[in-house]
Order: sequence, then C-alpha cells, then structure tokens
Amino acid sequence: VRSWELMAKKITLQPSKIVPDAVAKSNADSSSDVANACTKSKVFVRDQEYCGATPTNKLEQILSKVTKDYPTVDALLLTALDDIAWLTNMRGLDDVPYNPVFISYLIVSIRDKQMHLFVDLDEEFTDCNTTANSRTPIRAHCQSHNIVLHPYESIETFIS
Repeated sequence: VRSWELMAKKITLQPSKIVPDAVAKSNADSSSDVANACTKSKVFVRDQEYCGATPTNKLEQILSKVTKDYPTVDALLLTALDDIAWLTNMRGLDDVPYNPVFISYLIVSIRDKQMHLFVDLDEEFTDCNTTANSRTPIRAHCQSHNIVLHPYESIETFIS
C-alpha cells in the first residue's frame, strides 16, 4: 500500500486518484464478504467459434500426448485457472478481477477420459449463462463434454 501512496504522490492527475483494487475492496467490504467472494462463481460457456475447439477435442489432444509420453500417469491436476478456462471453454465473470477465469480445480482422469471440475455449485454458477447471453447452459455443456461437476470443497476427499 505504501508504494501506491508514493506513486500517487508522484502522479498528480487531478481529480484522479490511484487506489489499488484490493485496498478499495477491503475498505468497502467486510472481511467475511471478501472471503465468501472467493468461492462464488459466476461462470458462462464460451461459444466454440471463439475457442477453436470443443472441450472434448482438447481433452483428446491432451490424452493423446500424455498416454504417448507418460504412459504411467493416471490423472492430471490442473490448478492454473486460465488452463481450466481454456480446457472447459468456460469463463468467469468476476471471481478474479480483470481476468475471465473462475475459482476451480480440474482433474483429468486419463483412464476414464473424463474431466472432474471442482467449483462452487451454488445457484449463481448454474444461472449465469443468461447474464452472459450464452446459448449453452453450463450443466448441459459439462454433460456433453465429459465434465463431471463436484463441489469445490470436495477436492481433497476426491484425491485421497
């Protein structure tokens, strides 16, 4: 915060004020609201014309590479949110400021040829497509591309 204050003093654009996003949010919200916001997912399906390939096609490419180069691997755990968004063709609206990703984990099961997506499954997750004007409901999208939805908190149980 101190570096922002020093920078704000050097840049004297009136009436503008430089405030880091995290500070602005922490001043506006209570700490419990900020903590709860970390798991509330507003997600929509990105149309295939903008993604280049379906999640099924992308999964087939990954499975081909992994089974060829790493035949003993049973599963892949993806934690990079942009990788998860790319592979599922799903985007987030506000989980991460200024990034079209959503808070999640994804496990690719090599043997089952399935993706296991761990995300907050509240009402916002299922209803967000109407907000983003997407034509594909999330659950139908997941079902048609072998993406099994799981509650975000169940990742540890699933792995063990």
